[in-house]
Amino acid sequence: MKSTLPTASELENFYWHCEVAAYLITNFPSNAATNSNIAHAVRLATLCCTGKNGIRYATRRAYETKVGTTLGWYKLGLTREHVIPVNVVVKNVLASAVPTSPPTWDTVIKHLTPADLARWKSPTETASSAPLAAAIAAQVRNHTLVAWASKKDDEQLRSAGLTAKMPPSYDGSDRFARYTFCGIEVVDLHANPLATT
Repeated sequence: MKSTLPTASELENFYWHCEVAAYLITNFPSNAATNSNIAHAVRLATLCCTGKNGIRYATRRAYETKVGTTLGWYKLGLTREHVIPVNVVVKNVLASAVPTSPPTWDTVIKHLTPADLARWKSPTETASSAPLAAAIAAQVRNHTLVAWASKKDDEQLRSAGLTAKMPPSYDGSDRFARYTFCGIEVVDLHANPLATT
């Protein structure tokens, strides 16, 4: 069975995409050009965050397409989809990028992995604030979920106007709010490993 963990290269790139976003936020004026480059760095970070093979969820239709076949997920004509659209992740990063006070480690650390903490040194008694890049990484990790979806699922999301945004009722508590709104069932592939081969 193929590993579902990000590769060393993907983790390295995740770190640098977050560092680039933090550098742009810290050193350049907030304008359309800067924000476009920040958005691009965050988008690339979301792709590296889970890695090419780290897709944990599938819609019921996508899952049923996979069950009973030996073909890999990428060969089934499915869509690899961000459960929370990248546009929303970028907005969350930009909204929290220039906080009134530096992000604290205790709000950031719970979303970081051991690999992240090897890069952004964990807190000491003299440093309670987290580096901005680590705070961006935490935002990306907290809001990046990737799922396999069928063309029918895509059509439902598009018909509901939820291709690139969350439903109006979204309050941050249900990360699957777009799917819930459209009545699309989601399968956790960790709980149903038969379909991950």
